[in-house]
Amino acid sequence: MLITGISSEITQRKITALLNTGRQTKTKRQSRKRRQANLAAGVSGGGTVAFFATLINNIHHEAEGDLVPFDNVVTNEGSAYRPNPGQFVAPAPGLYVFSVTLQSYPVVGQPPSGYALNKNGVEVSKLYIDGSTTIDNLNYETTSQTAVLRLDKGDVIAVTNRGANGGVHGDHYSSFCGFSLPTYDSSIQVIG
Repeated sequence: MLITGISSEITQRKITALLNTGRQTKTKRQSRKRRQANLAAGVSGGGTVAFFATLINNIHHEAEGDLVPFDNVVTNEGSAYRPNPGQFVAPAPGLYVFSVTLQSYPVVGQPPSGYALNKNGVEVSKLYIDGSTTIDNLNYETTSQTAVLRLDKGDVIAVTNRGANGGVHGDHYSSFCGFSLPTYDSSIQVIG
C-alpha cells in the first residue's frame, strides 16, 4: 500500500511538471511572435523605444512655432528621436510617455516664455517659464510637463516655442525624453 501511494504521488508530480512545461512553451511562443511583430512594424529591440536628449546651447529670440532642438542625444533606443530638428517620430502604434523640462535663459528685459508639447503640430500641453531679469537679479526658472499619449505609427512629437523672444537655458539644464509603454497581453498566464 505504501509503495502504491508513493508511486501515485510521483506520477502526479510528473504530469503536473509536463503540463507546466507545455504552458511555459506556449507563453514563450507568444512572446516570440510579439517580438517578431514589433520588428516587422519597425520597432527595434523587440519593442523597446526610449530616448533622452538635452539642450547643449542656450537658445533665445526664436520665432513662434520654432522647435526646441534638444541636440545632445544620450539615449535613442529604437532610433525614433531625431535631434535635427528635435522631433520624436512614433515607429509603431501604442502608448508613449513624454517628459519635458525647461530652464529659462535669463536676459535683461526678456519677457516670460511659453512653450508647448505638440502632437502632429497640435498643442497637447503648455509650459511657462519667466526668465525676466534685472541687472541685480538673474532669474533662472524651471518648468516641466509629463504626458501619456496614444500614438499611431508616424505621429510626430516635438516641443515648440509659443511666442517670439523666448529663451531656454542649454548646458544640459533643459531636456526632453520619452518611451513606449509595454502592451498588456491578457492571454499570458503567470504560472508558479
